[in-house]
Amino acid sequence: TEGQGAVLISPDRATMVSASLLFPDGRNTQGVAQDQRFRGEQIISSAMRSLASPVVPTVVFVHAEQHSLLSRQKDAIDLSAVRGLLETSRIRVLEWNPVDSARPSVQEGPVVYVVIPPSSRAGLEISQRERSLLDVTGGLLAGGEAVMLNIQPSLLPRYGQEDPWTKLIEGISLHADTSRVLLQQVAVGPQQIHIQRGQLIDRTLGDHSIARAVDGRRIYVPLPIGIHGGETLFSITPREDRWLEEAWAQQEVDATDKKRLEQHLPIAAAVVYHDDARAIVVGSGGWLLSWAADRATRLGDGQVTMAN
Repeated sequence: TEGQGAVLISPDRATMVSASLLFPDGRNTQGVAQDQRFRGEQIISSAMRSLASPVVPTVVFVHAEQHSLLSRQKDAIDLSAVRGLLETSRIRVLEWNPVDSARPSVQEGPVVYVVIPPSSRAGLEISQRERSLLDVTGGLLAGGEAVMLNIQPSLLPRYGQEDPWTKLIEGISLHADTSRVLLQQVAVGPQQIHIQRGQLIDRTLGDHSIARAVDGRRIYVPLPIGIHGGETLFSITPREDRWLEEAWAQQEVDATDKKRLEQHLPIAAAVVYHDDARAIVVGSGGWLLSWAADRATRLGDGQVTMAN
């Protein structure tokens, strides 16, 4: 190995974490380098864990886009940031587009299927590609696989149609309110109000092992929707300036005379189904995409700090 880094040594094994993974390159002037995020504590702890265990988990991202989500795409509508973080955490990452390819074969180690909903939907019709994704997701759940399903809001309920994603998770005793999005009114200046369509979560209230593990780690959740049932992982606290909005897709939203959020709103839940199978449902379709996961703040002189 060439260059600087951190060397971790156990009684019978050793590994090295490159400095480029621990510190962002200040010379980068094109934005945030996706593979140079300063999340050093997590990366080093993952390397230590890999020395203690030979088991390599696999994450399979399942989607129906017409291009790969593992490589960088325009407007950062991809999974390259999360892929980089997983791989530096010693987790194998695969991609499965059921429209264009067969299910990948994983010979050993635990496997989790992470379902990414379509990034855009034309009108109210469900495309054939999305239907294929729905069918495959239903098959994974029926087969008792470990699944993380990310659900986006939908216009279908507003026009009297059933959202098939809501129907899908009802089979594992969960319900998603895809008709309404949590919005927040934020003052950005004198007599200036901004309607915020995402939430930055840094505290969890649940006792689930995942909720405890991510407590204190900031997570940006765009277009959050309510997920009810199971064991809550993330929830949004009630405030006078937060409400659930049915007209969330409109560019201009009137915040007057809205029923304010009065109770905690769960937006992610874990459930055990079919006796011992496990699933997680997150009420946000885009929180894993690079534009949301790799949000950064510039510090000047080419330096950045990660928001999440």
